Amino acid sequence: MTAAASTVDHGRAVLILSASGFAASVNLRAMDTLLPGLADDFGVTVGQASAVITAYALGYGCCQLAIGLVGDRFGKYRLIFALCLLSAFASAVASLAVTLGQLTAARLFAGAAAAGIVPLALAWIGDKVPVAERQTVMARYMMGTITGGLMGQVIGGILTEHFGWRAALLAFAACFLVVAGALAWGARFTGVDAPAAAPPRNPLAQVLKLVGNRYAYLVLGAVVLEGVAVFGVLAFAGASLHDRFGIDLGTVGLILAFFALGGIVYTSLVGRLIRRFRPARLMAVGGPVMAVGFLALGLSPALWSMPLAIALMGFGFYLVHNPLQFHATQIMPDARGTGVAFFATCLFVAQSAGVALVAPVVDVFGLLPACLFSAAAMAIATPLIARRLSWR
Repeated sequence: MTAAASTVDHGRAVLILSASGFAASVNLRAMDTLLPGLADDFGVTVGQASAVITAYALGYGCCQLAIGLVGDRFGKYRLIFALCLLSAFASAVASLAVTLGQLTAARLFAGAAAAGIVPLALAWIGDKVPVAERQTVMARYMMGTITGGLMGQVIGGILTEHFGWRAALLAFAACFLVVAGALAWGARFTGVDAPAAAPPRNPLAQVLKLVGNRYAYLVLGAVVLEGVAVFGVLAFAGASLHDRFGIDLGTVGLILAFFALGGIVYTSLVGRLIRRFRPARLMAVGGPVMAVGFLALGLSPALWSMPLAIALMGFGFYLVHNPLQFHATQIMPDARGTGVAFFATCLFVAQSAGVALVAPVVDVFGLLPACLFSAAAMAIATPLIARRLSWR
C-alpha cells in the first residue's frame, strides 16, 4: 500500500476512534443531569443519588493503568473495540436496575469499561502517526471527546426529561454499539488491528522504566499541575456564577459550555497554529491565556464577560494540554499504552485533588483566591515547562 493510502486509512481510523471518545465523554458527563430523575425514582436525595457518579469515577480512575498494560500486550485498537462492547453492555444492564445499589454497581463497571477508550486511542495514534503530524492528528481526535463533554449533560437532560433515565442509558448503550460496529469495519484498514511493535513481555519492567525518567516526571508533573489548577476552579465555577449573579442553573450550564467551545475553537485552528508556531511556543502562550480567563472569572463584575472568561480558560487549556498529550506518547515509546495510561491517571487524580483542595477555600473565602492561585500557577509555570519540553 502506498504512503498516501496509508495516511487516508489512518485518517478514517482516527475519525472512528474520535467517535468512541465522543461516546465515552457523553457517558461520563450525562449522569450529572440524570440525578433528579434518579432521586425521584428511588426515593432518595440528590446527594444519595450522586453515588452513581462517584462509582463511575472510581471505576474510571482505578483501571487506567491496567488497561494500558493490556493494550500494549494485545493491541490497542482491538481493546478499544472490546471496551465499547463492554460499555454498551454495562449501560444496558444499568437501565434495568431496580435499586440504587444495583445502579451504582453497574455504573462502577461502566466506568471501568470506558476508562481506557481515550488513553488507548491516543497511544494508538502515537504508534501509527509520524511525529511531525501527531499533534495535529491528536487535536482532531480530541474534537470527539470535547464535543462529547459539551453534549453529555445536554443529551442526558433532554432524554431524561422526555423519556426517563432508563431510556437515556439505553441510548448510550446503542451509541456504543454503533461505535463498536464502526470500529469492526475500520479494522479492515491496514495495520489498525495489530500493535505497532512487538508487545512487551514483562509489563512490570515497562512500569519500572519510569523510575528515574526525568522526561516522564516533567510531563506527568505538568499534567498534575494542570489538573489541580484548572479543574479545581472549574468544578466550583457554576456555583460561584449562580451565587454572584443570581442566574438559573440552565444559564449556568450554558456559560460553562464555553469551556468546551474554547477547545473546539482550538481544534479548528490547530493545523494553522502548528504550521506557524512551534508547539512549545503555543504551550507557553496557553498558560497566560488561561491566567487571563481565571482573573476575569474571579474579578469581573459583569455577567456578559463570564462566557468569554470560561472560553479563554478552555482555549488556553487545550493550547497546553494538546502538546502534553503528544509528549505523553513519547515518555514510553515502546509501551505507549502504559505511558498514556499513566498520563491519564495523573490527570484524573489531579482533578480530584484540585476539587478537594479548593473546596474548603471556596466555603470560607469564595472562588477568588483559587482563581488567583490558578492564574499565577499557569502564567508562571507553563512557560517554564514549555521551555524544558522544547529541548526534547
